[in-house]
Amino acid sequence: PIRQSEIEVRRQLENRRHLIRIGIAAAAAGNNMLITASLYFGMFSYMSVGMGQMLRVASCIVGLASLFWPGRIFLQGAVNAIRTRTPHMDLPIALGLTVGSIAGVVNTIRGTGEIYFDSLSVLIFLLLVGRWIQFRQQNRAADAVEMLYRLTPKTTHKIVDGRPVMTFVDLVEAADVLEIRA
Repeated sequence: PIRQSEIEVRRQLENRRHLIRIGIAAAAAGNNMLITASLYFGMFSYMSVGMGQMLRVASCIVGLASLFWPGRIFLQGAVNAIRTRTPHMDLPIALGLTVGSIAGVVNTIRGTGEIYFDSLSVLIFLLLVGRWIQFRQQNRAADAVEMLYRLTPKTTHKIVDGRPVMTFVDLVEAADVLEIRA
């Protein structure tokens, strides 16, 4: 049987981190959607200005918590991409999240305009789910390659002077004659 290696333990810890981030992002997105729904419904039922501002601030707090806790992975990835001058998808994602958050904070302080924290929270949640699916698929592919590598024999029988001699597969050259056993 295949024993649990250090790599598998690290994968399980990373999988757990992904799931915790997803759970926190889902909670933030759900709460932010409820707060924003209250704001939108309040537009038609003549909500007081103070209550509307309180809901805007609550949405801002939950949205920024979503950005700086589970969404921090995108911000760190963007900073690393800039630092190493190797742009990847975290850069435009972090840029969009940052611009949307700044616009939302400005509109929250002003008390007018759209706040985007509900959309940003859901976007963070969906991006984290996509990243987790990618992580799982990469691990499955790596496991399949590892299994094939384990199934590959390490030795073979090379015919030298008409007799089979056991040798390592790495030492076989293109002109060698091999005996393939069942």
